[in-house]
Amino acid sequence: MWCRATPPREAAEQRPGPATVGRSPVTDPALHPFSSERELLQALGTPVVVLDAEGIVHWCNRAAEDMHGWDLSRDGGRLFSDLLPALREAGTSDVTAALSGSGTWSGRVLLTRWDGTTYPALLDCVPVRGGTGELLGLVVTSSDLTEVEGAARRLSSGFDSSPFGWMFCELDGTIADCNQSCADIIGRERHDVVGRRPDVFTHPADADTPMPFEAMRSGSHPPVFRSQMRYVRPDGTTRWVRVHARLVTDHLGQPELFYVHLEDITALLGSTEAREAAERSYHELFGRAVHSLGAALEARDAYTAGHQHRVAELCVAIARRLGMSEDATEGLAICAEVHDIGKVATPAEILTKPGRLFDVEYDLIKLHSQIGSGILQEIPFPWPVARAVREHHERLDGSGYPDGLTGDALCLEARVIAVADTVESVASHRPYRLSRSLETALEIVTDNAGILYDPEVVAACTAEFDSGFTFPGHPAPLPEDNWAGGDVRA
Repeated sequence: MWCRATPPREAAEQRPGPATVGRSPVTDPALHPFSSERELLQALGTPVVVLDAEGIVHWCNRAAEDMHGWDLSRDGGRLFSDLLPALREAGTSDVTAALSGSGTWSGRVLLTRWDGTTYPALLDCVPVRGGTGELLGLVVTSSDLTEVEGAARRLSSGFDSSPFGWMFCELDGTIADCNQSCADIIGRERHDVVGRRPDVFTHPADADTPMPFEAMRSGSHPPVFRSQMRYVRPDGTTRWVRVHARLVTDHLGQPELFYVHLEDITALLGSTEAREAAERSYHELFGRAVHSLGAALEARDAYTAGHQHRVAELCVAIARRLGMSEDATEGLAICAEVHDIGKVATPAEILTKPGRLFDVEYDLIKLHSQIGSGILQEIPFPWPVARAVREHHERLDGSGYPDGLTGDALCLEARVIAVADTVESVASHRPYRLSRSLETALEIVTDNAGILYDPEVVAACTAEFDSGFTFPGHPAPLPEDNWAGGDVRA
């Protein structure tokens, strides 16, 4: 998401270094191999800077000059890190060294506008390499994360003020943090809860069913634990608590931490209806979070929000045919509803560009799975939402991105989304191409079953359509001979 801060004409005339069109163009084609595309980059509202292999500025577009008060005739030839002191302060001044061994580099930094105000930004650096792989230069773009981080803070504050208890536990079961509702349920101050294991608060009669942290971590117990137990407060009173604990793993599937959701059901035990209402409110909490995230993306690109919802509908149908549990199916639907949330940081000009993308534009779009995972990883969903979002463009043979994972290293949620995402995208109209038929979309995933896509998921998907599944509100495809081709920006 980019919010361009173009100053008023009067202010632009008074501040140092006003932007001037056509100054100091890059003359060395080796450092600016896409000069024919310069007009496109100049028209973008997203700041773009071209550096050589030493991190020296050779060209920037008007958006970069207007945002930061640069003047290419004055600042060309200077180190990029000298123009953005925040890079030195963050310890990332040597951008070239960061890229030379790892390819595309992306990081969050705090940047300063021409008027002295600061804003959080995602800095994306894409290398330009020669025919033998040598680094010739870098293309750097920045995306304003003010609105994205504001939404994340609002979501986080909602969890902090939640009427439900939340605790985060280390891999040994020690409580690393909890919210105030958790402390209230246990009847202690937050600092008296942190640093201890949940078992110490459990009623002696329930001590034989502690939370199986070690077994969940080792894999001998499923990664989810649900139970009802009693907690004893310091004053001797007892509270019945519904407990939901889950092991959180990183994008490689390695155990990272546990989060535990606590719901005080003492007053509800005698009423089935009240217990069901509490359960609904628990799931509605996550539903509201997903709705907020989807609304942020829909505000930029209404088509993408409809795409995510249709993918979620197909994912649910596939999950039920695969025999996944209702809880896992619900989690998969949540993953699918936000799988493209990272595109809030992708320039809209690229998302809706007619025709095929340039390589540099495609590289920017591919960052959306990492950005989406970063946005979601701080939200304690009871399902692997952030991991599924990161992996939904991975493929079984390792040809996907961003990590080139293979086979069983991909979580099941990501494997299901990959199939549903491809089918819905191919069969849908886009601003940059016409749709293909549903039969063609199913042929694509069927022909690549076991190569790119999970064969069991593909079989379940085709069986659903054979049984009459249709996308809700999906427009009819045009004839195949009218299909314009183009990339699938799913």
